[in-house]
Amino acid sequence: MPTKWDDLPRDEMEQRYLWDGLDLEKYDVIQFLPQNAHHAVVLMRAKFDTLYPYCAEYRGGGHYFATFKELAAYCNERGWL
Repeated sequence: MPTKWDDLPRDEMEQRYLWDGLDLEKYDVIQFLPQNAHHAVVLMRAKFDTLYPYCAEYRGGGHYFATFKELAAYCNERGWL
């Protein structure tokens, strides 16, 4: 179900949902999944070769995956997609 947070421009989402602990030198943000006005799941992909290039970060916790399909399944199981 879309919310008013889903419609924010990318730069506003970055200001609202990124935090200092994210390693944006090693990872690119590929998508934001807003959960409310203050928190979003941040989907990221490594800028370098690694066994687990995909990451879902939410409220300070990160989970890493070998494929985008695994990442999407994890997010879907939690109702984030």
